[in-house]
Amino acid sequence: MTLLPYPELPLRRAKVLKHVFSTAEGWWVVLDGLLPWRRDWDTLRVAGCFNGPAADAHLIAQASETAEEVLTRRHEDWLHAAERAAA
Repeated sequence: MTLLPYPELPLRRAKVLKHVFSTAEGWWVVLDGLLPWRRDWDTLRVAGCFNGPAADAHLIAQASETAEEVLTRRHEDWLHAAERAAA
């Protein structure tokens, strides 16, 4: 089964932030573990994706990807996980 991605990029990013990076949903278990998830979460936090820039951004701003790259990659991971579950 193939699922279609959300058609609009802002909606994709909003859904990834809402679901993949919700601690209540625990997507790190389904995807690739807590440490990579936390690294991506920190990247997004430093970029201001969660209620503005982080106060301690200088401590963790050593990310190798931009927030847009993280969100795009995580959307693909999320979509593939949903396809596997649907199959």
